[in-house]
Amino acid sequence: MNKNRQLMWSKIIIYYLFGIMFFFAISSTMTGILIPEMAKDYGLNNTQIGVIGSIQNIGGFIAMMLGGILADKIPKIKLIAITFAVYTIVLCLVGIAPVYLILLILFFALGIANNYLSMLISAYVSEVDQGKKDFYLNMSHAFFGLGSLAGPVYATGAQQRGQTWNKVFVNLGVLCTAII
Repeated sequence: MNKNRQLMWSKIIIYYLFGIMFFFAISSTMTGILIPEMAKDYGLNNTQIGVIGSIQNIGGFIAMMLGGILADKIPKIKLIAITFAVYTIVLCLVGIAPVYLILLILFFALGIANNYLSMLISAYVSEVDQGKKDFYLNMSHAFFGLGSLAGPVYATGAQQRGQTWNKVFVNLGVLCTAII
């Protein structure tokens, strides 16, 4: 494949990655809106609610600490595809978690996927086109910012239309399959 064609495909991939950043930012910020409903469904107290966020952050920390090892051995774009597929599946599974312990395990996995995606996407876009790496990196974070704004709006709108918190997660997972 010639260099121009390779650069064209890399740019197309980068635009998909912007979409991934947007979607995973939505899931990162919509949870706060959905917590009261989740707490009611599982009968959670404030400590148990706090554990959900802590577990998610522990997963994210582990991803950041160990993720580079895989990224040095496997092409980043393959890892992004695998991690985003796992992320999409986890979103759907959060929506059907039968008990609190399963919910915690899924939020741990969500933390891993979220932070690993962020790390991999940042690394990938900064390597593709050295002349525009700052632009692509800034754009990926701008799409994360847009998704962060969209998360609470999406969750609130869905609840106002009568969707349960479970359905909000499942629907986001289904929407993410559009990128896969």
